[in-house]
Amino acid sequence: MDEQAFEQMHTQILQDGYWAQVARYQLEEKLKEHMEHPAAQQAIQQKECLSKQHELKYYNFVIANFENFLRYRKAQGFSKSVPIEKLQQEAKAFKAQYELLKQTLKDTDYPCMPD
Repeated sequence: MDEQAFEQMHTQILQDGYWAQVARYQLEEKLKEHMEHPAAQQAIQQKECLSKQHELKYYNFVIANFENFLRYRKAQGFSKSVPIEKLQQEAKAFKAQYELLKQTLKDTDYPCMPD
């Protein structure tokens, strides 16, 4: 993948994740007064699950394109090295959180959307 394609995909994945988080926070604000209701909690968890899907997609993209990611970081002015093993560990821990949330929502009216 060339640098321009990497940067475009990287930016798109980050934006998708950002807007998924915004949607979650907006719903949480809207339902703030109804948080004691299980349906409100599950609806927010569903948005959180979608947000986590986007974050996992980001981890997977960066790990799969690690050399491009390092070049991109360097071009952006970051000098600290990021070991791929650390990203892999973070991704694994994050995936476990995501799977737990997905399982929690499995048999509700607000299941996690398919990957």
